[in-house]
Amino acid sequence: MVVGLLLALVPLLAKGILPAFATWVAAGLIAGLAILGLLYGSLLRARGAHRPPRRPPAGLKERMTCAVEHLASRDPADIVQAQLAETASRIRTIAPATPSHFG
Repeated sequence: MVVGLLLALVPLLAKGILPAFATWVAAGLIAGLAILGLLYGSLLRARGAHRPPRRPPAGLKERMTCAVEHLASRDPADIVQAQLAETASRIRTIAPATPSHFG
């Protein structure tokens, strides 16, 4: 927040000190920050930040807990049967992680 405030003050200070170049200072500030943002984004992509994590999807524990509870019911409703089927299909798609080394 402080950085944003300081960056917003730069064109105002430039307007007071060098009124003829204030527009160029503001444009340079915008272009420079855009270039920095693009470089940062490409650096993250190069480091592999776009790869999905190797863990089960969020909420799988909750789904399995609900499934266990629903399996105990004698006459499950249609929505419960649909949830059980979806949980079973999600469990089938999970591949176990292989350890990279034993230690």
